[in-house]
Amino acid sequence: MLGNGASELGKADPIAPNPSRFLWKKLFHALLTRKYVKGRDWYDFQWYLTKFRDLEPNFAMLNNALQQTGWTSGEINNANWKERVRHVIAALDMKKIRDDVFRFLEDEREADLLTKENLLRLVS
Repeated sequence: MLGNGASELGKADPIAPNPSRFLWKKLFHALLTRKYVKGRDWYDFQWYLTKFRDLEPNFAMLNNALQQTGWTSGEINNANWKERVRHVIAALDMKKIRDDVFRFLEDEREADLLTKENLLRLVS
């Protein structure tokens, strides 16, 4: 998916920034600030946390990005990020998410895995 394969995503590159960490920060920022529901964001979120269970946002990068885009809901940190995500998940329209991501999937049955229960399990 990112060129190096899933086995390389979690490894830090001493020369170049780790693309998975950069993309994760961008994705996390989108989940917190996007004004509309984008199914692909939630599919990717589920994919990342299924593959890399202990992955956390880079809080410095995330908070800088949030500040630059007018975020006024306080700092995101190790103690509160999962609760923030759970709050967003609780308000999701899962039918919209599945309908939106459906067209991108090779195996249409994967859309059935996008449930509130599965997303919440990943941030419990």
